[in-house]
Amino acid sequence: MFKKLFVALLIAMLAGSSLVGNAADTPDESFSAAPEPGLGYMGYTAYPVGAAVTGQSGLLGMKTSSGKVEKVSFCKSTTDSACSDRDFFQFLSHYPLCESGTDLDCIEAITAANSDGKELVVSNLSKFSDLVRNQYLGSAENLLPSGGVPTLFTVADAPHGKGTTYMASVSSFGSWDKASGQKANVENAALAIYAVELKNGNFGLEEMSDDASRYLTPSWRNGNSSGSGCKYTDGIKCAVAHPIPTDIRFGLKVRNSAPIKGWFHGRVREPLVQYTSGAANSKTLAVSAYPVKVPGVSIWKKKEELTSDLNNFFSKAQKPLGGSGSGAGNKVLQDGPQSGWSLMRFNNEGYTQSQMDEFLAWIPLIGDKANLLPTVWTMNLMTGFNSSVLGSACVGDAQQLTGMVSTNATQYLAGPPTFNPTTDELEYKVAGPHLLPDGELSRGTYDLSLRADFARCLYGISGTAVKATVSIVSDNGISVNAVSTVTERNGWLNFSAKGFTFSSPTIKVKLTSNSPAKKTTITCTKGKLSKKVMSVNPKCPTGYKKAK
Repeated sequence: MFKKLFVALLIAMLAGSSLVGNAADTPDESFSAAPEPGLGYMGYTAYPVGAAVTGQSGLLGMKTSSGKVEKVSFCKSTTDSACSDRDFFQFLSHYPLCESGTDLDCIEAITAANSDGKELVVSNLSKFSDLVRNQYLGSAENLLPSGGVPTLFTVADAPHGKGTTYMASVSSFGSWDKASGQKANVENAALAIYAVELKNGNFGLEEMSDDASRYLTPSWRNGNSSGSGCKYTDGIKCAVAHPIPTDIRFGLKVRNSAPIKGWFHGRVREPLVQYTSGAANSKTLAVSAYPVKVPGVSIWKKKEELTSDLNNFFSKAQKPLGGSGSGAGNKVLQDGPQSGWSLMRFNNEGYTQSQMDEFLAWIPLIGDKANLLPTVWTMNLMTGFNSSVLGSACVGDAQQLTGMVSTNATQYLAGPPTFNPTTDELEYKVAGPHLLPDGELSRGTYDLSLRADFARCLYGISGTAVKATVSIVSDNGISVNAVSTVTERNGWLNFSAKGFTFSSPTIKVKLTSNSPAKKTTITCTKGKLSKKVMSVNPKCPTGYKKAK
């Protein structure tokens, strides 16, 4: 349900920004799509929007009856007297800074290092704002995180184009069915770091709605968004994103009250992951990585310019087609004359196979060239995937953080790599335009981090020594040149491939044992003749039979 909301908020944010637009001096990191140029147009935007969790923190308490929502209001805590009759809660949380050694669901540390590995001083850590709206106190007993605001910090030795101020956001959203007696359930979580310029003014807020009439069921959360163009705002202060230095390794260390389930997918390069256990089943995630430049696209085209592949795609797609513009959400209008409506399609909220297909259909029409190139440092949690995705019982009950996959590809599938049992390879599909905005060839990056115990289980390797190969195969089956590396650190295996070109290659990873194979000896006979054969996989010579 929330995915539909996120798409709606994203469309409003990209299409309705009052702060930024397509002006020449607007950084790509603060991009917003241009409005429709008239009727009879189809638009397309594939842009790495960033973290999947945005908006103001809030805890909504709902009183329900027979599956219908009767009351909705913001609560200051689960014990708020004004919410004593609420049986279902929804939350959106920005994790605060840890204030003590026992705090959970908080940011313990923010780090930065240059490309030589030298640690840089991170200073002036502070809350984004002291203004109080719907921030709330969580419940460790029910695994409900507190809701605060993002964290500002400075790195004097890592200046960006607008100063040395950065913003870190660790956030999650989910629900707590109090009536069921279960713990709170995190539906998604995200980590993000932005290079920001702070501006003062009057900015619209993005937050959940406390209008009960807007909730169809307790599991539906609607929201308000003014499309301010801010990565975060308290209403009077706005964090405008600018290019983040790609030669600085930024890191976050986060304490969590409960295990992290699933995988992360992200927009980073060369991530290093450490995942450790603490008291009372708590977990600490420490991850550091370099930002990446992600090719993006945003265009409008007259409908008569659309290719047959695109028209075929739209003819088979479910109506009404999603997006923003004069034709948004109106099936009757979309079934009418093509000259009577326009629609901007957004291809950046779900990373599904359908969106991959649409992106590839647009590639010829956009000249196989990006017109945006923002720098990004974000990671989003994948939840709810089935272990059968990997074709292995090694994932178990998915109660552990299993892996992280990240790429600078414009389009990818936001799930774990697929395990091909025929070839014993993990396969991952990415896509992007061949050319960058300046006409240079676009070079891809791909990183896969796997828990070492999971990787050995998946490939049936019992020893400690492993050998890995990373290969890139183009969409026409031809091998693509790339620089690949494999390392093991902190109980994680890290695979990296760089320098490959687009448009739609498949990345393959294979792991084998690097331990010396044990040789065995067999006896072979031929009549009265006998000889012994010793090798890793001994076989009798032609004419000989293995002695019983």
